[in-house]
Amino acid sequence: MTLAVTIILPAGYFAIAYRELVHELTFAAHLKANRLARYIYTSREFWQYQKHRLDQLIEVPEADESAMRQRIYDGEGKLVLEAGAEPAAPLITVDVPLVVAGSTVGAIETAASLRPLLAHTALVSLLGAVLGFATFFIMRVVPLRAIDRTLADLDDLQVRYRRLFDASPFITLVIDRATSRLLDANEAAVRQYGWSREELLAKTSNEFYPPEDLPTIIAARARFLADPSQPVPPLRHRRKDGTVIDVEQTILPLEFAGRAAYMVMARDVTERNRAMKELHESERKYEDLIESLPVGIVETTADARIVTANAAWRRIFGFGKDEDLSKVDGHTLYANPADRAAVMETMQNDGPRPAVEAVFRRRDGTLFPIERYLTSVRDEHGKVVTLRGIVIDITQRKLLEAQLHQAQKMEAVGKLTGGIAHDFNNIMMIMMANVEALEDDEELGRSARRRVAQISRAVERAADLTRSLLAFSRKLPLNPRRLDLNALVVDTGRLLQRTLGSEIEIEAALGDDLWLVEVDRSQFENALVNLCLNSRDAMPNGGRVLIETANVQLDREACERIGGISPGAYVRLAVIDSGTGIPPDALPRVFDPFFTTKEVGKGTGLGLSMVQGFIIQSKGHIDILSEPKRGTTVTIHLPRASSLRESDSSAAGPALPSGREEILVVEDEPRVRSAMVEQLQSLGYAVTPAADGAAGIAACQAAGRPFDLLLTDVVMPGITGKALADEVSRRWPQTAILFMSGYSRDTIVHDSRLDPGARLIAKPFRKADLALAVRKALDGDDA
Repeated sequence: MTLAVTIILPAGYFAIAYRELVHELTFAAHLKANRLARYIYTSREFWQYQKHRLDQLIEVPEADESAMRQRIYDGEGKLVLEAGAEPAAPLITVDVPLVVAGSTVGAIETAASLRPLLAHTALVSLLGAVLGFATFFIMRVVPLRAIDRTLADLDDLQVRYRRLFDASPFITLVIDRATSRLLDANEAAVRQYGWSREELLAKTSNEFYPPEDLPTIIAARARFLADPSQPVPPLRHRRKDGTVIDVEQTILPLEFAGRAAYMVMARDVTERNRAMKELHESERKYEDLIESLPVGIVETTADARIVTANAAWRRIFGFGKDEDLSKVDGHTLYANPADRAAVMETMQNDGPRPAVEAVFRRRDGTLFPIERYLTSVRDEHGKVVTLRGIVIDITQRKLLEAQLHQAQKMEAVGKLTGGIAHDFNNIMMIMMANVEALEDDEELGRSARRRVAQISRAVERAADLTRSLLAFSRKLPLNPRRLDLNALVVDTGRLLQRTLGSEIEIEAALGDDLWLVEVDRSQFENALVNLCLNSRDAMPNGGRVLIETANVQLDREACERIGGISPGAYVRLAVIDSGTGIPPDALPRVFDPFFTTKEVGKGTGLGLSMVQGFIIQSKGHIDILSEPKRGTTVTIHLPRASSLRESDSSAAGPALPSGREEILVVEDEPRVRSAMVEQLQSLGYAVTPAADGAAGIAACQAAGRPFDLLLTDVVMPGITGKALADEVSRRWPQTAILFMSGYSRDTIVHDSRLDPGARLIAKPFRKADLALAVRKALDGDDA
């Protein structure tokens, strides 16, 4: 009895107290490790240097730490912080790893002295010895007090453990290793899962997982339990209400109430994962937006290395979708590599940076213009370290600007030549009327009649020159008819063979079933002859001219490549020669007025300009391709005729139409007015002349009855021809209206000088043309 009390009592006391001390130190160390892990998660790169904050985190009293030393080590075993006094030897030491997001980043070591425990054990041993020798005298006094104090200490430890266990903000569960049943759960677990503590203690760990996740969990569980230091991947847990949360957890093996168990500490990361998912989705949308933009976006370092670029930038500069741009030297993309230094110098200055146009080089070496917007990123010292830019390929814009400039230039010259032609038409009108009057004079001698015929031919040539000027200015009054270009090429070929000479070989490759077009035959013949003469001049030693025709259907892509034409059905005519060709620097200017590569006195520079004006006015397109010493190809596209009406044929009758009606002639040019009055009187009409619009209205008011026809010029000073016609139609609606002008119908309608359905005769005109137009107006035939 005495031996048992002397040996067994102190040994039992030491074993129980030692286990409780180890349990207390381990639990406190794990709790502090969790606090440290949460802090390290937010300051992963600099946590080792925040010693004051680390000291605060581990100095929270968790147990009797008056004789406790605590140390924090980083992942490489280097001491980061030591807190507390050095306890007296011998020591008991507990190490707990610091696990952050599944990775071990360090450890916390807690050490306490065993001297108090040994002292208590010695006291218990002494008391046991005393009790052994004085069992009957002190058994009821000393042992009972020691046991009561030990039991009180154990109860106190249990209460403190429970308080710490429930105070933890993390979900903490103690699970039996053998049965997977829960042995304990803290208040955080009750709050998070929604079950009461009693309901939780009736469950197994498998009941926390969604059914679809359970097979994977069971298969991986043994691996994680075998090595507690191995990080556990993110898992999903179910709540009582069925909702699923994302958790990160740490598994620690331990003994609990004499059973092999493991403690699971978990943290709800659902909101964090949701925020990260939203962040990744936002980044993906941002990347998709950048990739879908039609403008190039690029980021480069200060030394011109490309950091990133979107798909449009790669396409603009000729790089592949997955090609590595980090090895591309940005200097090589500049037309002048030295420009990069100037850009960097400019970016050092503060202030707004407007868009800048520059010339860059594609990967294949071709140069092209861009418009760019640049911003800079600076480091903490204010030095530019990164450039971010938006790049817009303005090749098409520059082409359109050049076309607009050319169109404006041609419009200005066209207005000048059109005005000259209009005034010249009035002069030609006088000459033509007087020549025709002389030709009608039966008393005119043979010699004089021969001279008049020569004057008539000269007038015709002058009229042709006027038409050429109007063709150049695109104001030529055209007479379009349905025409087979194959037949025209055959007919014109006979004339061309004599004109070009025997040294020039003419061939034709005519398309089968060629569509009809609507053009002015005489003007198109002149254009074809003009092109063939240019080919002859480019072959001074002889050569070959090939005329090709074909039906073509142009889609949108082809029209964009050709330019200035709409998709649809066209007839193509090409004139191809084997001559000297056109120099590349002269090719863009061949349609400019008065530009020529021929010697002085051998060309006016108006030929191609007039051909272009006629083709465009006919709603077609003309283009030239040429290579020096290899020849030139001129290609004309004319739209297929949409109307099925047959060509108009005007057979000349034996006599000019005439009449007895009264006609009011309003013309501000006296000689033109006099000539027309004479012509109309010779046709039998009663004619009243007026010098302007006001005189015309006065003549209408003075007449005994309304005139049968008003023949008026369109462009007049004061009251215009249209204003006069409107007033006459309002006051004397039975009077027919016929306009005359040196401009084409399209021009004066476009300038709002004439309504689209008005009757018009274009100057200069012959007496026969005037007689026919007046008769149609009086009879009410269609204009």
